[in-house]
Amino acid sequence: MPRARILPLAILATLALATPAQAAKSVKGKWKGTVHSGSISFKMKMTIKRTKVGSTAGTLSNPGSPCHGTLTVTSRHDGGLSLQYHEKSGDRNCTGDDKIFIKRKGAKLRWRAVAPSGQVGTATLKRA
Repeated sequence: MPRARILPLAILATLALATPAQAAKSVKGKWKGTVHSGSISFKMKMTIKRTKVGSTAGTLSNPGSPCHGTLTVTSRHDGGLSLQYHEKSGDRNCTGDDKIFIKRKGAKLRWRAVAPSGQVGTATLKRA
């Protein structure tokens, strides 16, 4: 095969091999875990579809409660994403407009939220 044809094939093969590794480091997808905040803990599910700043990133819900809403990407920093949570249920027991920070750590996702009241919740999420 002529050298001119081998080089483009080598580049395509390299790109094809690089794509799964990049996808493995992505925060996009479905995640689940248990949030811990002081003496309480509760289950949480999160879906991330977009990571562009300003975009609606995905959704968050607390199974077994009425609390659910959307997430908007507010910034990228410290190797992770800052998100703003927008509560949809209107239930007063739900926190509302939490500020959330997520960061990929291996196969898991570190999650930290601060409610408007100042209450902090943390979780280590895994793929759902």
